[in-house]
Amino acid sequence: RGVVRVGDYGGGLGPAFVHLIHPVRNLRQLDYRVVDTPRMCAMGARLFAGDKRIGFSPDLPALDADIAYMNSALQYFSDYAAALRKLCGRRPAYVLLARLGAGNVQTFATAQMNVPGSVIPYWVFNEGEILALLAALGYRLLYRSTTSWSYDLTNLPPECRLSGTVNMLWGRDEDG
Repeated sequence: RGVVRVGDYGGGLGPAFVHLIHPVRNLRQLDYRVVDTPRMCAMGARLFAGDKRIGFSPDLPALDADIAYMNSALQYFSDYAAALRKLCGRRPAYVLLARLGAGNVQTFATAQMNVPGSVIPYWVFNEGEILALLAALGYRLLYRSTTSWSYDLTNLPPECRLSGTVNMLWGRDEDG
C-alpha cells in the first residue's frame, strides 16, 4: 500500500533498520527515520550515506510515521509521559515498545551504572501506568509478550525487581 514510514526513537546507529532490511534485500518501499542525539545522528548519517531508505534526526516531534518504535529507550527520558505524548502526537497507526522495563512494581527512577565513568538515570515502570497512558492517548493494546532480558536489579529490594522486560504493540483506537 505504498511507502511504510517507521520512526525509531532512540534508535542509535540504526541496527533495527539492518535487521528489518536484511531478510528482504529489495525492500524499496520503506522510509525509516531514526531519532536520537545529534552525535548519533551524524554518525548514522555517515554510516548509511547513499541509502535513501534511512535518515537520522534529533527532532522527536517532527517525525511522521506509520509505526513509532522504541526499543529499550523510554526509560532514559526524564519526562517519559511527555515523550510518549510526543511519540503519539502525530497519531501513528502503531506504537511498538520493545524491551520496556515494566512490571508489577511502582514506577521509580534508579541509576544505571554499567557504563564506566557514568551514572545514567533509568526509569523502571509500573506496567499499568504505561497501559493507562497509552489508552488515554487513544491506543489499544494489540499484542504483549515478555522477555527474560533485564538489567541486574538484584541490589534493589525485591518489590522493585523485574524478571524481564515486556514488548507491547499498540494500535490507534479509531473510536478514541
